[in-house]
Amino acid sequence: MAMERGEVAGRCGWSWSSLQALHADMISNGKMRVLVQLGLTKHPDLPNVPLAQDFAKTDDQRSALELIFARQAMAWPFAAPAGVPKARVDELRKAFSSATADPELLAAAQKSGLELRPVSGADVEKIVDKAYRTPAPLVKLASELLQ
Repeated sequence: MAMERGEVAGRCGWSWSSLQALHADMISNGKMRVLVQLGLTKHPDLPNVPLAQDFAKTDDQRSALELIFARQAMAWPFAAPAGVPKARVDELRKAFSSATADPELLAAAQKSGLELRPVSGADVEKIVDKAYRTPAPLVKLASELLQ
């Protein structure tokens, strides 16, 4: 509302799907533009909008931003306790992939205007592993960037 009344000139932190659902008219008529993406990868709908890490001046800054945005790539991950046998993990991942590819679920999500872009268990595992291997100086830099 404040943007529509001209009280502010920007907003940070909306997801693209929420922005589309709430303000498709403002996007299509040019009243609202996305200037930067906060994430590890570009959204397919926004190939020409830069990522925040594209503005980093050093590799350390880029790595710190990747650490900050790692959580967004996972959104709401499912987890199991340590020690779950690999075969069980594989079955859980297969079930998740099947569920998120279900035509009825996809149709319901589309009808509701919800974006469904699941991240595989293997990809979440890679993101978490990389985040936990981040050297302490980069964790400190990421913390400073968030201040």
